[in-house]
Amino acid sequence: MLRDITYLNMQELKRLCDAHGIPYAIHVEQAKRIIRSRDLDRKGIVIDRLVHFLKTGTVRSATLFPASVVSSAKPKGAPKEGDRVLYGGYRNRDPATLRLMKSLTDGKFEFGAIAQEVTRACWSKGRAPTYTEFARLWLKAVADHVRPNPEWAFLIDRAEGRAGADWKKVRNRKAADVLAVLTKASAAR
Repeated sequence: MLRDITYLNMQELKRLCDAHGIPYAIHVEQAKRIIRSRDLDRKGIVIDRLVHFLKTGTVRSATLFPASVVSSAKPKGAPKEGDRVLYGGYRNRDPATLRLMKSLTDGKFEFGAIAQEVTRACWSKGRAPTYTEFARLWLKAVADHVRPNPEWAFLIDRAEGRAGADWKKVRNRKAADVLAVLTKASAAR
């Protein structure tokens, strides 16, 4: 059953998390206070938190980006190789950022899940890499990424030849089964 938890979408996961007080929003430290950001954790992190709760009954704390990796200032001009990649300053889909990252990765860089995973992993550890370091980390992550992430149910099924025309029906059935079991388990607590 827990294996099929990956078939839940974020809306379904958020409802479960809300029912048990499990955080899924990213928090940031600003001016010596912690605030909830507009960003949510990636699906895999939310699933890990939910599974941890189901197995232990304890709730892990929210993702927190410390003040040292957060910027509330609007970026001034195009980023440079030695500039730090800061939460609030890094602009996904920004043409100037894309040009810089393409130049640092021999034209390979793409905005997307891997870039998000790399930046958020760094920020969670209190690290703000330079754009040069980010490019190196991104290239390594791309090279290491030989298979879809476990939480990407559709892409896993597609890679294994199981994602047919009826995939949405399969997803809905598996999600309903998981939700029924989790709802029953929650009621028993």
